[in-house]
Amino acid sequence: MKDIIKTIEHQGISINIHLDTDPRNPYEERDGNMPLMSSSGRRSEETDYTKGDISEFLKNFPSDNQIIRHQSYLAELFEDIDLEYMTEWTKSEKAGEIRYYIGASTDFDAVEKYCNLFKIPCLNTCSTGYCQGDYADLFFCYTDKSATETGLKKKDYINQFEGAKKLWAAWAWGDVYGYNIPEIGESCWGYYGDDHKESGLIEGAEDQINWYIENKRKTKQSKLKTLVKNHVPLDKREQILNSI
Repeated sequence: MKDIIKTIEHQGISINIHLDTDPRNPYEERDGNMPLMSSSGRRSEETDYTKGDISEFLKNFPSDNQIIRHQSYLAELFEDIDLEYMTEWTKSEKAGEIRYYIGASTDFDAVEKYCNLFKIPCLNTCSTGYCQGDYADLFFCYTDKSATETGLKKKDYINQFEGAKKLWAAWAWGDVYGYNIPEIGESCWGYYGDDHKESGLIEGAEDQINWYIENKRKTKQSKLKTLVKNHVPLDKREQILNSI
């Protein structure tokens, strides 16, 4: 059993809180997360948790006319775009080429400005851990696919991004916990964040204890009815009930 971080009580029963040393990445195990791309570590290792959804959505969001209208600004944002090379191209060909570089970009600052241009909700931020080198750039972004999965409206995404950042950071920097209740033999892991009330850990543990106590009460009540029906002596009844 992992080291105990803290012990609390509920209805006279102890709840031991432990650090979860092998937590699952919520962005790989859960559905309905905010779309996220990250760049972390000394080598700036990039991870697209949406498997291309952000890139596909962003590059296809504007119309050809919108891309051509803003082509000079887009060429400033995404430096690989060479407008002189495309001088003789048709509008459709030029827009297609520009879309390619938009979708391929991992420059979160440039992508953020692009999103702002077309009023796409996003959050370009960073997260730090507890050790030297614990640093990551994070980019959260609205996509139509995500809206379909979550049922959220476009305007609601901005309010969700900070919570999504906290969830990712809890996993990345080791703020994931679990509980163990030795008296009733129950435990559960994978609560993200060190606020155990906010993460649901305390509620989950207390629910287990409440169920245990209520189930024990019902079991004793049922057993008592059987003992009375069978005319078991009072002293024997107490002994039997206390053993439950």
